[in-house]
Amino acid sequence: MKNYKKNLNKIRLSSLGLLSLFLVQCDLLVPTESKAPLAKVYDNYLYEEQVLDLMPKQLTGEDSVIFLRNYVKDWATEQLLLHRAKINLSQEKQQEFNRLVEQYKINLYSEAYKSMLIGQRIDTTVSQTAIRDYYQENKENFKLNQNLVRLRYIQIPLDFKNTKELKKNFDRFNLDDQIDIQDQAITYLKFRFNDSTWYNLADVIKDVPLLDEQKIKENQAKLLQLEDSSSVFLVKIKDFKARNELAPVEYVEPTIKQILINKRKLKLADELEKEIIDNAIKNRKFEEFY
Repeated sequence: MKNYKKNLNKIRLSSLGLLSLFLVQCDLLVPTESKAPLAKVYDNYLYEEQVLDLMPKQLTGEDSVIFLRNYVKDWATEQLLLHRAKINLSQEKQQEFNRLVEQYKINLYSEAYKSMLIGQRIDTTVSQTAIRDYYQENKENFKLNQNLVRLRYIQIPLDFKNTKELKKNFDRFNLDDQIDIQDQAITYLKFRFNDSTWYNLADVIKDVPLLDEQKIKENQAKLLQLEDSSSVFLVKIKDFKARNELAPVEYVEPTIKQILINKRKLKLADELEKEIIDNAIKNRKFEEFY
């Protein structure tokens, strides 16, 4: 930003050629305000502080000059187009646009305010009971569009020592086994131990190219040993769900939770609107005359 300040006078001078393309008067006077103007289109000024607020902080030197010139050019183009539009568009069309702009402003403020109030009041805690009840009532909405699998795997070098013991521990996988296996994790080429999470099968196959859907279907609850020219994969399939089957409730839990929270938000929004109307009527801030 310091470099930008140092170059500002140079930028202003070098920008005169560009600005002359769109300035209506060539003998512009600096407006009486204390702000520093960069450009003017008809009666609209662009001030230095407006650009400074928008300029990325990491820009320095020539980059800040380029940013400024581009911004001024874009601003001037918008102002000129707006001016021409006001001259050439019909009054009816301009009134229509003004109504739309005003309605958008109302909606923007109203939604921001409601969102703030809802954020202050909403309870985002969703019980497991509520999640499972919603799942049971809407099962048909939760069919899978991909294959899912729960599994764990380890990739080890072909010359890995104690492969036999590792296989036994990895298959059994009790607490002591898990501790022993994780203690050796630095010696593995690749691993995934969390077999309680559902994974997209396509993503798993990218990690374990020797695995495929058929092997998974045929070897559920079995320990698979898959080898290529340089390594060995130990894979324990815990569960599998095929495309078009009902999704496991654990897999869709985040989605259901968000659905239930959104329902609460909608209900709260209705309650807030009613509350605002009732208070306005009570305090005689809102009256009807028909």
